[in-house]
Amino acid sequence: MFAPSADAIYQTGFDTTVTPGDLSRTLCGLKRPGHFEGVATVVTILLRITLADAVVMGEKDYQQLQIVRRMIRDLWLDVEVVEASTIRDPDGLAMSSRNRYLTTDQRQRARSISTALHHARAHIGEGVRDVPTLKGQIAETLERAGLDVEYIQIVHPESLQEQSSAEPGCVVAVAALVGSTRLIDHVIA
Repeated sequence: MFAPSADAIYQTGFDTTVTPGDLSRTLCGLKRPGHFEGVATVVTILLRITLADAVVMGEKDYQQLQIVRRMIRDLWLDVEVVEASTIRDPDGLAMSSRNRYLTTDQRQRARSISTALHHARAHIGEGVRDVPTLKGQIAETLERAGLDVEYIQIVHPESLQEQSSAEPGCVVAVAALVGSTRLIDHVIA
């Protein structure tokens, strides 16, 4: 396995970054300025060092996946993006290294994220298009479970721009704090 140290990646005097555009200024990018610049830079470096033919990206971090996909396209990198589906624990919670920080009670409450998202997807499938209604239902579920909602957005799957109507194929995304643990999840309607 190729797992270089930070010193090996960022040589002495390192001063160049890859700055993603609009895709990084929505969803998680609103609260984490500079985060996706770091992601884009290190992914570019790793792709260049390894001369990889493909990069496997998890769908769970949907925004990150879209940023890397766009970066590879925009910079004409000859790399295939392989999308790996979100893996969920039997209780529905999206698998994440952050889940280990949850107490038993917090984990139980965190399940409300996937429950709310799956209900929203079902409502969209039934023809509900009103974004404020859908976001309100999600918020109510999360707040009832005691979660601190960071964002609930219904966005276009490629541009990540907020939608005025929840059409099939849109992405319903949530970030919320369960205690001090920040969790993200989404569904594609």
